[in-house]
Amino acid sequence: MKIRKAIEEDVDGIAIVHINSWKTTYKGILPDQYLSSMNLKPKRKTG
Repeated sequence: MKIRKAIEEDVDGIAIVHINSWKTTYKGILPDQYLSSMNLKPKRKTG
């Protein structure tokens, strides 16, 4: 395993891990509608 600083090309992968961890961790705690609304597009910011 190599640990390095994240680069711009890592953004989508990091966001996917973040979203999937929320969906797994908070299933049954937060409303399903909220969790299912989480997707990659709102996580991306430019500038």
